[in-house]
Amino acid sequence: MSSRIIRIEYNEIGDPDYSGITISDGENTVRTFMTGDVVADFADMKDWCRGNPFPGRYMFSSSVDHFTMDVPGYGWTSDDEGRDMLIRVPIDEQQAGVDDDS
Repeated sequence: MSSRIIRIEYNEIGDPDYSGITISDGENTVRTFMTGDVVADFADMKDWCRGNPFPGRYMFSSSVDHFTMDVPGYGWTSDDEGRDMLIRVPIDEQQAGVDDDS
């Protein structure tokens, strides 16, 4: 079974400099989402994947989770059907959550 890899392209060192979301088949880029808005691109990517099934699976690379860990102001939630959604989270709320854990 083949896989398509979903990756958030950003600079992991220094300024995050988000540049888009790519879907690749391991060798070639199949589709790129580059509006400059990672939340909108993530939603568009999910819609595109649902509309473009193939004999395999879509998989997130580690860059998808790393983005929310490395770039302040982003996090995860789920929609009514339990599907992952990338969202904006006010930085003060993120910090409050970290402070509450101690």
